Amino acid sequence: MEIRWKNYNIAVVEGEEGKLPGFSGSYVANQDIPERIRDYINFCVRSWHFFEDQDWTDEYYREEKMYADIDDGGDWWLIEDSGKITPICSLLFGENGDILWFEDSSR
Repeated sequence: MEIRWKNYNIAVVEGEEGKLPGFSGSYVANQDIPERIRDYINFCVRSWHFFEDQDWTDEYYREEKMYADIDDGGDWWLIEDSGKITPICSLLFGENGDILWFEDSSR
């Protein structure tokens, strides 16, 4: 499976825990992705512990706002091996290649 943002193939995704609408697994980011997306992935990885601990800070929220156009833009897609395309949201890139997202049923 692939994770796409707009027309960019961002990562290859493996594993499956749960079924859509919620999904977790692992990812390997592609090397040729926009720098802004790479920065967003790095932000997610650095802040993964906030998600795990449910310990959101003002610093986290300030930095998160810098990526609102990426996080809330409605431009993320899961492309399954079968070719099925699913819009996704609430995408979190985590430590050690972990990934978590939900199906965006509003699209």
